[in-house]
Amino acid sequence: LWLIYEVRGWYVAGAELFNEAVRNVGSRPQNDSLRSVVAVSEAAESHFIALLGRPDAGAALAERAAATLRELKLAEELAFAYCQMFMSLYLSTQIAQLKQIGQEVLELTDDPWLQANVHDWLSFIARMEGNFDEEEPHNSLVSKLIGSNRDYYLLYWWHLGNVAAALGRGDVIKSGQILEEALEIVKAIEFKRGMHLILYYLGITARSLEDYTSAEAYLLESMQASVELGGKIDNVSALVDLALTLSAKGEMEQALEMAATAYAHPLSGQNTIWNTEPVKERAEALRSQLKREITPEEAAAAWQRGLVADYDRVVADLLETSPRGEIATCN
Repeated sequence: LWLIYEVRGWYVAGAELFNEAVRNVGSRPQNDSLRSVVAVSEAAESHFIALLGRPDAGAALAERAAATLRELKLAEELAFAYCQMFMSLYLSTQIAQLKQIGQEVLELTDDPWLQANVHDWLSFIARMEGNFDEEEPHNSLVSKLIGSNRDYYLLYWWHLGNVAAALGRGDVIKSGQILEEALEIVKAIEFKRGMHLILYYLGITARSLEDYTSAEAYLLESMQASVELGGKIDNVSALVDLALTLSAKGEMEQALEMAATAYAHPLSGQNTIWNTEPVKERAEALRSQLKREITPEEAAAAWQRGLVADYDRVVADLLETSPRGEIATCN
C-alpha cells in the first residue's frame, strides 16, 4: 500500500490511510503483533507527512516507530521504518543522520529492494555534495541490485540520479537522453512525483541551453504537478529556479522579487529532493549576485516587494500562465 500511494502521488490520502490504521488499532497496544502494525503504519505515514511539508514531524514519528521495532527485534520492519525516515531527514537538512541510518539499514537487511533504496539515497547525497568518487560505487550497486528485476520505481530513481550527474558535468545532451528514458518509465507506472521531477529537470536542461521560454514553461508545469500532489516546499524552491531563469533573461528586478518571496516562506529553511542547499540559502545567493547587476536602491526595493508579497497569490498568478502540455499527463 505504501508503494501504491507513493507512486500514485496520493500523499494526503496516504498519510490519512496509515494514520487511520494506527487509530483503529490504538496507539499503544500491548500485543506485540499489533505494536508492530502500529509502528510500521507510523513509519509509512511519516514519509507522506514529510512530503506534505512537515519533515520534522515526520522524523519524530518515524523515530518513534523505529524505537518500537528495535525493541521488538524486527530487523526487516526496522529497515523499512528507517527507509521511511530518509525523506524527513533529507527535507529537514539532517543529512549526516540520513547517511548514518543508511549504513545501519545496509547492516540490518539483505533485501535487494531496501538495499537499492539506500544506495540510491546515498548516491544522491554524495552527488549533491560533490563527492563523485563516493557516488559511483553506490550508483553501480543500485544498477546491480535492480538487475534483471527491472523494478520500474527503483529504475526511475536511478535514471534521475544519472540526469543530475549529467547536468553536474555540464553534459546537457546526455541529460536530455536520460530524461527521455525516464519519461517512458514514468508513463508506464503512472508515477506522479516522477513526472513532476522530470518536468523540473526539463526546465533546468532548457535553461542550460538558454531556451528560457521552454525553461519557464517546464518549471510552471512542474509547479502545477506539485500542487496536484499536495507538495509545498517544491514550489517554494521552484520560485528560485524561475528567478534564476528571469535573471538569465536580464529581468533582474522581477528575479529579485520572486527570490525574496521564496526566501520569506516559512518552509524556506528546508531542502528539496533535487537540491541539498536550503531554499533560503539559494535565494540569498541569487540576491548577492543580482545586487551587483542593478543599483542598490533598485535591488533593495525589489527584494522588499518580494518579502511582503502574498506567496499563494504569486503562485496562483504564475500557474494561470502554465501551458499544461501533454507531457504532464501520465497516461
